[in-house]
Amino acid sequence: LHFSLGQQIMNTVQISLPTITGISPSCHFTASPPIIFLSAHPLLCTLYYTGWGIGVIALWLLAVGLAGMTLWKVWRSTPERQWTHEERHHVIRQCARLALLGSVGLTLFLYILSPAAAHWPVTDARYLTGLLVALPACISPLWPGPGKLPARVMRVVTGFQAATLLFVALAYLAGTVSIFHILPATQAEERQQEALIHNLLLVGATHIYSDYWTCNRLIFESNEQIVCDTIDGNLRPGMERYLPYRAIVQGDPRAAYVLRTGSPEATAFAQRGGRLGILYRHVSFDGYEVYQPTRPQARSPGATAPSRTR
Repeated sequence: LHFSLGQQIMNTVQISLPTITGISPSCHFTASPPIIFLSAHPLLCTLYYTGWGIGVIALWLLAVGLAGMTLWKVWRSTPERQWTHEERHHVIRQCARLALLGSVGLTLFLYILSPAAAHWPVTDARYLTGLLVALPACISPLWPGPGKLPARVMRVVTGFQAATLLFVALAYLAGTVSIFHILPATQAEERQQEALIHNLLLVGATHIYSDYWTCNRLIFESNEQIVCDTIDGNLRPGMERYLPYRAIVQGDPRAAYVLRTGSPEATAFAQRGGRLGILYRHVSFDGYEVYQPTRPQARSPGATAPSRTR
């Protein structure tokens, strides 16, 4: 798919930036473009996420402007040889702040131009993790400090700072509450994964084919007692980050298919049965359909559709 620069900017501002800076995960949306909010109030979610991303960028611009103006004023008003000890340290702090803020701008610029912003703005938001190091510099304009503005203007500025900090605090509080709200479901899913690993080991399904996320999770949580090769929705080889796993699984003629119930992979397996004459033992447990060949397969199952189930 081809994405315009505008779409990549929108994905970054609306999804990636809010995700990595800790927005409350209270709105559900599609994992890949076009991004569609699936909650009961999609407009509110759109405004919430977009406003958060724009707010982060606005704070960054404000922080860059304030640090730059401070350095410019010091530089113009006092020659370097006349700086006091405090002024020198103040200049050093502002230069360090600008360096951090500059790294934020460069990281965002490179991310926006990359395929990550276009194709997977949710999962690939992890490439912006480094921005968290510079977050204190970005939010520095929100902290009240001494100024030379008139008292009336200072009251307005202080009120804006307090209101913005309150909004951020409430947003993070909402995120914390949301985490506790979904915790039981997450724990139940974890128990289901543990049961799946136990049952797969019990039936001897240690070399399996499954989707990308299931593969990575089972390999990690089973401490490589289960080795998995990824397949896509057409039962063809998917994205495999460690090719020795693929070699191990494809080298086992009794490798099983472990497919999440209702997934495209499970649907494709059910629709393409009975073509090659290979018999599979089919069991269902822990939200997955497990197909084990009753005799060795004559060809690599990861490259073609399965044959027959029973």
